[in-house]
Amino acid sequence: MSAQRPQMKPCLFLLFRYLRPLWLRNGAGILALFINSYLLIWVPVFVKQTINGLETGFSQRELFYNCLDD
Repeated sequence: MSAQRPQMKPCLFLLFRYLRPLWLRNGAGILALFINSYLLIWVPVFVKQTINGLETGFSQRELFYNCLDD
């Protein structure tokens, strides 16, 4: 006896047909997640640069401009 496998093509077709009206909202959400991940990657780098700058003698003005620049 061979068990019948479900047809994948109709399932995917129904899924894409369901998600088609929401493509813009889903795309914007995925883009926001990528931007968020990118920015979170740079937080430790920025903190490291700031700490190194404080150790080498940043003035208060240079520290302020560095915060605005990055």
